[in-house]
Amino acid sequence: MSASVASSSLAPNTGDIYDVPRDKIVPQGPRPTRAYGIIIDEECIHHRALILLKEEGQDPEQMTPTELRKAVRDMMAFTLTTIPGDVYHEVPGLPRFRRNLLLMSESQGTYLLVFKDDSSHYAMQSHLDPEDVKKAKVFLGLQRQAAKWHYVTGAVY
Repeated sequence: MSASVASSSLAPNTGDIYDVPRDKIVPQGPRPTRAYGIIIDEECIHHRALILLKEEGQDPEQMTPTELRKAVRDMMAFTLTTIPGDVYHEVPGLPRFRRNLLLMSESQGTYLLVFKDDSSHYAMQSHLDPEDVKKAKVFLGLQRQAAKWHYVTGAVY
């Protein structure tokens, strides 16, 4: 076994997609046409932003409505980038993708959290336990939403 392979397999798993060994990330092709996942909407992002504010030691209940709107608005982009890593940390059995969040509708502010896609054989055939999908939905507060296949040819990566 080469030194690079040995060292990468011993890397600690911090829950960050970029801190996992390369062999744990599902190889994806250049561009999928369909992806299986759940829609992350502005309400979900807002909810996660409030959680992050609290984790940073800020108390949303002590803010004025204007201060709270500004704080949440300022955190929306950051919050969005944390969602895949937080989900992977909470549900370690999910297959990990580098291209794991796709902008579906800029006007509606919706994104797709990708569990599978058709960009490669590996991405299409990756093992996905329905219980892990359920855990991810519960973690994000999206229990009522069904994970499903979406056409993503117009999605932004």
